[in-house]
Amino acid sequence: MNGGKAGSKFTQAIDAETKRVTNDEEWRERYVTWEMDLKIIQEDAEKKGRLAGNKEGRIDTAKALKKQGKLSDSEIAEVTALPLREVAAL
Repeated sequence: MNGGKAGSKFTQAIDAETKRVTNDEEWRERYVTWEMDLKIIQEDAEKKGRLAGNKEGRIDTAKALKKQGKLSDSEIAEVTALPLREVAAL
C-alpha cells in the first residue's frame, strides 16, 4: 500500500488479499489465461463484425448489378463472391 501500513480493518483486508493473490501462482496463471481468452473473443467479434458489414456491402452491390440487368446471376456471384443461390434469390 504505497509503502505505508494499512490502517483500518478494511484496508488491512485489502492488503492481505492483494498479497495472497500476488503470491498465488495458479490465480496469476488463470488471470493471464483469462486475458488471452478475452483478447481472442474480442478479435473474433471484431472480425465477424467486419465480415458482416462486408457481406452487406456485397449484397447491396449484387442488388445494384441485378437492377442494371447487364450481368447474369453467375457473373454477379463471381464478382461479389456471394453464393449463386443468394444472388438468384435477390
